Amino acid sequence: MSWVPPTHIERQLYEAALRGDVQAQLRVLAGAELFIGQARHEVDAEPDTVRWRVAVDPASRGTYRPLFTGTVCGDYTSERRTLRRSWDITDHDGWRRQTAFLLDYSNSPAEPEYALRVREQLRKSIGELPPADLWRETAAGSLQDRGAPPALVAEMAELVRRILRYEARFRADGLLAEDGWVTTASAYDYGRAVNLARWGLSARYCDPQQAEQTIVHAGALAKAAYSSWEGFSAGYALGRVLRFDGEEYGHFYEGVLAAHRLLTDDEGSPWRNIPWR
Repeated sequence: MSWVPPTHIERQLYEAALRGDVQAQLRVLAGAELFIGQARHEVDAEPDTVRWRVAVDPASRGTYRPLFTGTVCGDYTSERRTLRRSWDITDHDGWRRQTAFLLDYSNSPAEPEYALRVREQLRKSIGELPPADLWRETAAGSLQDRGAPPALVAEMAELVRRILRYEARFRADGLLAEDGWVTTASAYDYGRAVNLARWGLSARYCDPQQAEQTIVHAGALAKAAYSSWEGFSAGYALGRVLRFDGEEYGHFYEGVLAAHRLLTDDEGSPWRNIPWR
């Protein structure tokens, strides 16, 4: 089979279609969650109201089942709430502004990228990954030479140590190869730009063409910055944990690790079916 169905339901539908088994297709659909759209003015007027409607289940010979008006209604209100609380976005202009910050890689703190770029410059200069002490001293020393406050110099030295500790954990957990390292954490902003496109579309803060343009742009930036899906994932993970995890290895880390493993191992994963370049 040249096409790998991305979900179990789609696999069942596909296999039933190959057999020409219409009844099996109906049974699969009857057992899946179904959603009915709701008018936008109704949702805006009562965003916290859940409405239920009744529809006939074609596989149950006339038995009625409740259908939730979920995807359109639920995503619309929840995405607007998320964008307002987490991003301070309440309209198209706010969405466009935050999206621009992400695509410009200017939403995340600048210090981790500075440290990673220093290491890459050293690697290219000496032909191999620099020793930890050389990297730390160069990153912190360059700031000191530029007249940075002593506190900032000390923070840069500690940041290098944190990155090294995270990378060691990444290798132990399979997020990085045994000899791998993170070249840039820009994936965290580029990846969130894609999320913001999806959320913005659901919240009606952008139209489908704007969402598509954002996703295509983010993809082009990611391809220029990384050489593989796995490299992108490690960069995303590092950007996220440096900002939110505080070396607790809690849900901010566990979430990206679980996603990385799923996308690496599942045969229906885009990583297994779509070439990076």
